[in-house]
Formats: sequence, C-alpha cells, structure tokens
Amino acid sequence: MKILVVVDMQKDFTSGALGNKECEGVVQNKIVWIVVHSNLSASSLEISDKDIIESIIESLITLFEKYENIGIALENVTPVNSFSNNSFRLSNNFLFDNAEIIKYLRAKMPEFSNRLVTVLDTCHAEMSMQFMRSMDILFDNEVIAIPRMQDYFKANKNTLKFIHFSRTVLNGNGIGRHGQPFNEQSRDYIRGILGCMNKYAKDCDIVLEVAETDYDKSLGFDISNKLVKEGLDFFKE
Repeated sequence: MKILVVVDMQKDFTSGALGNKECEGVVQNKIVWIVVHSNLSASSLEISDKDIIESIIESLITLFEKYENIGIALENVTPVNSFSNNSFRLSNNFLFDNAEIIKYLRAKMPEFSNRLVTVLDTCHAEMSMQFMRSMDILFDNEVIAIPRMQDYFKANKNTLKFIHFSRTVLNGNGIGRHGQPFNEQSRDYIRGILGCMNKYAKDCDIVLEVAETDYDKSLGFDISNKLVKEGLDFFKE
C-alpha cells in the first residue's frame, strides 16, 4: 500500500495522449490507470440495448489489445449528476454500481480482469450517504437501507485498487465543500476509513485527492498526509 498524489485530467484522452501515457507505463513496467466516471448503472447492463453493451466491451478489448499497459479504474460517483439554471439532475448509479459493472466486465473479459478495477472516492461516498439519509427523512423513513462506509468497502472487495481520500464539508457540493483536506478533528474519521480498508482491501493504494487554497504551498496535502500516516501507524501497532 502506498500514499499517492493524483493529478486530475479533465480533458478526454486522445489516442496520442494514451500512447504517451502507455509508453510511460512500458518504461516503468507498470499499468497506467485511466480513472473513469460513468453514467452507466449496473441495472442497465441487463436491460439496455445489447448492441450498446457489446460495443462498450468491444471498444475496451480494442483498447487493451492496442495499449498493453493501460487499465480502467471505475470510480463511484455522486447522487447529483449536474447543476444548471437552479435545477439539478440525479444519478441512478451512485451506490455500488462501479463495483458491479467491473465484476460484469471481468466476467465478459476474463483475460483482462487484472486491468479492470474500482476506485472508492470517500467524498463521493459521504455525499451519497447524506443524500440517502435526506431521502429517508423526505419519504418518512421508507428508504430500505442507508449504506455505511463499510458497505462501500465490502461491495468493492476484490476489485478495489485505489481510495480517493478526502473530507466532505456540509453536503459536499461546490468549492470549499468537495474533496477537502483533513484537519486535526479528522482523526477518528481517518481511522474509521483505514479500519475498513484494513479489513476489506488491505493492498489498495491511497490517493490524497484534496483541494488547496494555494497549490504552490499545498498545505492541505501536507496536513492530510501527516494525519493519514499517523492513522496507518495506529493500525501497525
């Protein structure tokens, strides 16, 4: 297990960009992971147009065959897909769909199963749990099951490669609320996450995906790195 720093690539990969990244992986003899946020839900795998699903699988096979050091890491997403003009669009794939989709794809492409993994974003998971609790209140306690962080780890067991680790402030939407660095009050939360990781995905890597007010100084990363390392030491004792 390692603590990593991630740089988000907001633009779509071009074939040239893939080629450059793949070359880096060849030199290091490592897989270069493409982290994907998908609108696809696990339930749609069986009810969608089969031609669409088959096209996705064929495209992935082509990708894997052409770029031998490229892997796909599917991340859990948030319940609110987008905001615009004082309205928002909800997602129907924000719980454990990424893990179910990867398991489905592994079954369809067993020869590439080691290059199909999941990412668990703790901020996204916290936002999803808040959303479910709000829905439970709104619909008079009719929500069947509100997930816990442990449930996310359990669902991603055997597929989890990375944890995108950060803190949620309030509902997690917007600047200053999403992907926030840890602080001195975060120790119990960090230990809770690391406890789940220790139980279900001991070998996965931690990515400190934290926002900064000043990226030249990166004080948020520094304090987050310190606190997470303290948490890891706690479980070594």
